[in-house]
Amino acid sequence: MPEVDGIDLALQARKLCPQTRILLMSGDPTSETIRQRQQCEGCMFEIMAKPFGARQLLDRIKGIVH
Repeated sequence: MPEVDGIDLALQARKLCPQTRILLMSGDPTSETIRQRQQCEGCMFEIMAKPFGARQLLDRIKGIVH
């Protein structure tokens, strides 16, 4: 995504569909930049640390959906 990053995309999606559940995937899930940008926009997203396997991803999605 050369013109927009994942956080920007998530924020836009949240504005268009406030009920959408969003899971961000990051190599540095404790990144202060991610947290600061979320707080500025008033949105908090789930963050999953990379690397992870398919099973971990499916388990996390199931946990968010239920």
